[in-house]
Amino acid sequence: MMQRFIGFVAIAATTIALHALPARAGDKVTGILKSGERLERVEYRVVPAFYVVEFVKDGVKRNVSFSDIEAIVDDEGRDITADVMGERYRPRGATAAGESAEGPGSAPADPDTLKPVGDGGVRTVTGNNSPGEPWVSEHSPAWKASRQAPWRVAFSLESALGVPFGDYYDGTKSGAGIEGTLHIALTRDVALRANVALLGLEFSDEMHLVSLDPNVEIVSQEYDINAVRYTGGVEYHQPLRSMEPGGSFWFVHASLGVIRHDIQGKLVIRNTYGQTAEVEASDTPTKFTMTSGAGIFLPVSQKLGFQLGGDVDGVWTEVYYEDGTSSVGIRGWVMTLHAGLTLVL
Repeated sequence: MMQRFIGFVAIAATTIALHALPARAGDKVTGILKSGERLERVEYRVVPAFYVVEFVKDGVKRNVSFSDIEAIVDDEGRDITADVMGERYRPRGATAAGESAEGPGSAPADPDTLKPVGDGGVRTVTGNNSPGEPWVSEHSPAWKASRQAPWRVAFSLESALGVPFGDYYDGTKSGAGIEGTLHIALTRDVALRANVALLGLEFSDEMHLVSLDPNVEIVSQEYDINAVRYTGGVEYHQPLRSMEPGGSFWFVHASLGVIRHDIQGKLVIRNTYGQTAEVEASDTPTKFTMTSGAGIFLPVSQKLGFQLGGDVDGVWTEVYYEDGTSSVGIRGWVMTLHAGLTLVL
């Protein structure tokens, strides 16, 4: 009686580089707010995910909503508001979906000066000495509130196609599977994830055993394999472009876990006297795995979206020779392509 058991190991390491939008160092502009306040000769950068322009002067930052900006003028006097804010630009009196019309504002004040305030930031003071809006410090409650996660929990259910390769999965082929993922947001950019996936592996048609005993014939043979992955890890995500809150985003993730292989085999053998016997065998090798992947999320409503992506799982194991003193390492990978729906809570 012989068995050939085939398993899987994914060794994929993911390095996630987080890149913030660069500040427009050297670009001095004048920001004119709909309240009439002017921010003279400030640097800026756009944060499209939150529809905010971040103005910077002398290292102090202030976030201003798109809807509060009347105009942004460069050093040469050109109005660059539409170029900076794109399709979200709304001049005075115009409205976008979900926005209320702006009423008439006060006339522009004299150029602003900056004076320190007690909360670690600075406050603009207009020419007539009336206090303007505070410049928000990164340590202030307002800044921290702006970094809170837009959603708390999400659940994804996806169909999957597992594609095995490597020595550990020799004799297997691709198959259809299913997977579910729980996402728990920590910040706007980072979430924890827990995943359970049926990888959908199958034994290939060429997978069969040959009897080495001339007195025993293998009449029929059947094999079945189920590989289930259990992983937990972290994911990082960013918007694809400036959209409504809860819009499209891409993500990458890295996880650790195990893959449990449930392998079944059934043989019908016959000897030279014509006697037959049925032999069954099973094994459940469980291997450590590292998983990395990426994907995109496309919303179809406020709470429901379409998700698609791909993962690579890797396993590694040692096989000892008959002498028991020497071994060889065997590696295997499974690439999983998946698509399905995500419910956002």
